[in-house]
Amino acid sequence: MWTDVELRLQQLKEIRRSARKKYLKEIDDQFVAALISYDESKLKTGLLCDDTVLAAAAWRTLYGFRPVDPRLLEAIVSYIRMQVDHLDSLNTEDIMHRGSVTFLPIKSIIHHIPSE
Repeated sequence: MWTDVELRLQQLKEIRRSARKKYLKEIDDQFVAALISYDESKLKTGLLCDDTVLAAAAWRTLYGFRPVDPRLLEAIVSYIRMQVDHLDSLNTEDIMHRGSVTFLPIKSIIHHIPSE
C-alpha cells in the first residue's frame, strides 16, 4: 500500500518533496486512526460487534464527526459487514499468489438510499 502511495505522490511532480513527505505522514496518521477505530469496534464483541459501535467507528473515520444522514451510515455498516463476509470467503492461497483482492461494489448499497 505505501509503495503505491509513494508512487502516486511522485507522479505529482509540481509538489515539493517536503510537501509529499508531509502528505504521506498525514495519510499514515489517518490510516493508523482508522485501524484503531475499527479495532475498537472489533474488541467490543469480536468481529460481530454491535452495529452502533461499528457505525460510530465508521462515522469518526469517514466523516470526522461531521453530520451525516443516518441512512447512509446504516448502509456503510451493512457494506462493511458484507465486505468482511466476502473477504472471509476468498481463498487465501489465491490472494497470496495473485497479489490482489476483490471488493464488492459499494454502489449497490448506497444507491438504495432515497435522496431528500
